[in-house]
Amino acid sequence: MRMTTVCHVAVATALSVISAASLAGIQVGGTRVIFDAKDHSRDTSVAVRNKGDTPYVIQTFVDDGNGVTRRMPFTVTPPTFRLDGGKEQLVGIRYVQRGKGLPQDVESVYWLNVKEIPPTDKSKAGVNTLKIAVLTRIKLFYRPTGLAGKAADAPSQLKWSVVASPIGQGAALRVSNPTPYHVTFSTLDVQGAQNESVNVDMVNPRSDLIIPIPSRAVPNVGVIKFSYTTINDYGAVTQATEVTAQPAGAPEAARQ
Repeated sequence: MRMTTVCHVAVATALSVISAASLAGIQVGGTRVIFDAKDHSRDTSVAVRNKGDTPYVIQTFVDDGNGVTRRMPFTVTPPTFRLDGGKEQLVGIRYVQRGKGLPQDVESVYWLNVKEIPPTDKSKAGVNTLKIAVLTRIKLFYRPTGLAGKAADAPSQLKWSVVASPIGQGAALRVSNPTPYHVTFSTLDVQGAQNESVNVDMVNPRSDLIIPIPSRAVPNVGVIKFSYTTINDYGAVTQATEVTAQPAGAPEAARQ
């Protein structure tokens, strides 16, 4: 299994690009795209809507999560278009097999990017103005045919244990995902000396994820009680699951 550690880094940037759909005049029809090969052999689509009155130029593209956009296994059409106020455009997503193609025994994840570029006000020519291009990013999951089990059951199959924190004092949760599906978290709330909400995004298929817990909540390796919720295929938050995680090497974590 692959091992990943969650780290939280604050990044200051001078670029006027905001990854926040709530600030955008453009709305993407969903918080994720599931490209299920069983239902979509080659193509699927997502709606992009202009909620306001101002026309925008829209750019669409796929990246790998690290900013790489070359030789992606998906193409998006149209890549650039004008979207007038109150209008909607269907954006097509096509799977393009390159080389051996994507793995067929686990899900793969990429990111669909929708950037809205506001128009130039010609009446303010020669005047310094600030234009903000808003970038909305949503996960694009490729789900091959024939995967064992169901994606909806994956959160209940996660295995939890407590280990030493890899970033200093305190403890960490290790979550093992034995399924071929990604599991995206919405919340993770730890009960400790001080209750703590921990930011965590996703655990990959057949991988481990290490989630450091602030030492003010859990100062030492020991039993940790917590609850978590996940996000399903439809973007909805699932019911909270309560867990009592034991230190690694102890009997398997018991669920309440």
